[in-house]
Amino acid sequence: MRSMDAGLVCECDVVFIHADGTRSPGRIWVNRPRRSGAGSAECSVGIDGLHPALPPVAGADTLQALVLALRLIGALLHDFVGRGGKIRLPNCEAELELGAYFGP
Repeated sequence: MRSMDAGLVCECDVVFIHADGTRSPGRIWVNRPRRSGAGSAECSVGIDGLHPALPPVAGADTLQALVLALRLIGALLHDFVGRGGKIRLPNCEAELELGAYFGP
């Protein structure tokens, strides 16, 4: 479920195609990081349709929380593809180029 408490920064609608061929609609999203205490921050993220709920990603400041959140999303999506899954853009057969978003 997408969290809007900190303000949505970015999102991307996708279709997940699992290794067994089943398809599920999805959305990848990142909220604006926020300070959570002295010397700490957190960033809410989600991969709806693939991971039911991800905990907020913590960092020493808002920049680190955002960078770590994006790395987490990239790692989880690369893992999904590495296990035989595919990520497509909705209404077309074009695959989401993970390398262009998250690097190799």
